[in-house]
Amino acid sequence: MDERSVNMFDVHTAIDRSVRAEAYQDGTPMNGGTCWRVFGPDVDGDRTLGIGVEVYSAPNRSVWITLCTVIEVEG
Repeated sequence: MDERSVNMFDVHTAIDRSVRAEAYQDGTPMNGGTCWRVFGPDVDGDRTLGIGVEVYSAPNRSVWITLCTVIEVEG
């Protein structure tokens, strides 16, 4: 996130205002869940971010989400 000048406000905004989500087929889930990429704008609305996440259920817990990566994408 530091390399791309992205902060957690950008991540939350991109997820909250996402324009699409797609299954990520090339990634191996680390926690036995399912991998997804969510695409949306940053806080300023001048970049589109791709947020890589893994969604899984932990034993004796509710659903968890692990943030895997953040990338800047075109469009």
